[in-house]
Amino acid sequence: MITIENINKKSMKTVIISALALTTIFYNSFSQDNISEPQYILLKKDKNITLWYRWILLSDKRTTRELKAEFIVSAIPDQVLSVLRNDKLALQWMQGVKEFNHLNKASENCWFTYLQYEIPWPLSNQDCIIRYNLQINGKDKGYYISLTGEPGYIPAKQGVTRIPHLRGNWKIVPLGSKQSKVAYTIYSAQKPTFPRWITDPLIQNNLIKTMQAFKEITEKK
Repeated sequence: MITIENINKKSMKTVIISALALTTIFYNSFSQDNISEPQYILLKKDKNITLWYRWILLSDKRTTRELKAEFIVSAIPDQVLSVLRNDKLALQWMQGVKEFNHLNKASENCWFTYLQYEIPWPLSNQDCIIRYNLQINGKDKGYYISLTGEPGYIPAKQGVTRIPHLRGNWKIVPLGSKQSKVAYTIYSAQKPTFPRWITDPLIQNNLIKTMQAFKEITEKK
């Protein structure tokens, strides 16, 4: 039987960071039926990355915390988008990702990707398939990209656990002077494996490092 005590400190950190990387950062709790119009609450700010969260009520009366990261990057929206769509750069900024591949492009504004997260033994690796839908805001020339998990898009690999649910988005808004404001949100209905008091600090630090790496790569490009 696997317990928290069976996993050493380094492995625990890798498990949480890997499983809850850029496209799979999960926060879950017990039912909170009084939530109607959730508002974002400031969580922390570090390395010019601001983290927010809000509660979302799920269909089974549980709630999950949606996490949002915001930052300003010295690049125009087209440059930010090009980094997001570049599979060769993905592994340079996505924390804990072992494999990242484009599976199919349904259209110019809709594409599918496969991600596998490396989890140390004795736990199995996790993967997910994400559908990206791009919308262009003609008024400010910004971009909105919705992220939807598609667990049944391709068969699961033997020995790899498929993440059953994922929702999120990217918002890229031009600010002028060759700068853009970027917001990334993510949540999942997957039930948590470990207590939130253990995972929260690791998840937050992981997301900050991920967004900081994305920002640096975008500005260099």
